[in-house]
Amino acid sequence: YLYASDNYNLDLKWEMFPQSGELLSVTAFGKLIKNPINEIMIASATNDISYANTGDNGYVYGVEVEMRKHILETANNGKLSVGFNGALMNTQQTLDATKVTTETNGMVNIDPTHPKSSFTGASDFVMNADVSYNKLYTAQRDFTATVMYNYYSDKLYAIGTGQLGNRVDKGLGTLDFVLKTK
Repeated sequence: YLYASDNYNLDLKWEMFPQSGELLSVTAFGKLIKNPINEIMIASATNDISYANTGDNGYVYGVEVEMRKHILETANNGKLSVGFNGALMNTQQTLDATKVTTETNGMVNIDPTHPKSSFTGASDFVMNADVSYNKLYTAQRDFTATVMYNYYSDKLYAIGTGQLGNRVDKGLGTLDFVLKTK
């Protein structure tokens, strides 16, 4: 019974490129989503989770900052650089149980714990940071080693039903090491 959402985006971005391979960027963004699709607990004894077009519309707005900077350049074509990307956003939608029941011919019934909700799968804060060393030997040979840290804050996994509350994925940080050569 799902049908596609309509997504209207507005982005305002400022970028600066101090040197080749470097970047400083700030973006303000907004989205209007008509007929948003979310994971939601079904009003039943089994507490199954399904997908539904949960309301007429919802919105997202926020700001993103990105930076990439070379901090050390060696005489033998080696570069040490750092990077950062972070986004802060807010999502909001009004839930409509009658709409879900009507559009699914009574096959999906919901009883949202709260009349409004954030979108499922969207974190309020996302951050990525890295330190990379790149060594260029020739146009055909290079070596890159990168340490990356990624983090996302708590995000809604499924919208709660029947006063059971929402199901939430706790925030998670990961640390990775990538070694690449050509």
